[in-house]
Amino acid sequence: MKPFLVFKCPKCKNFTNAPAGQKRRRCSYCGTIIDITKAACALFDSPEQASNAVKEFNAARGGDDFQKSVDRSRERVLSLMPKETVKASDISDGERAPRQPGKRKRLMSLLEKEAKKAPISLDRIEVLCSKYELDWKWVEGQLEGMSNS
Repeated sequence: MKPFLVFKCPKCKNFTNAPAGQKRRRCSYCGTIIDITKAACALFDSPEQASNAVKEFNAARGGDDFQKSVDRSRERVLSLMPKETVKASDISDGERAPRQPGKRKRLMSLLEKEAKKAPISLDRIEVLCSKYELDWKWVEGQLEGMSNS
């Protein structure tokens, strides 16, 4: 089972949880987007344990229990983080521009760039999927959904 982190919202001071490895989470109470990487976190082995801890910490408003849990979890949390910092230049061959984040954004970029030139066929979109690092089946589903709406 994937470990879960419990952390405090910097705005409303309520506790919430998220799977280990997630970078941001919307607070369940006030809606603030929390940068989990900068928050003090306690690590739990299952979502049920994390949920119970959130209830307990919120009932006690944190107190010493949360700080003790953070201290106990610090080494385990650090062990889940990458040991080395990877730079874009380490993984880039320098020939290709970095890809845009998000599949939808790449799909919209593909449609915008290619459709400006001339009408574009589905066959041409399928060919361009590899250039934009998109899965054709996913693109086909997205296009179908767009046309239905």
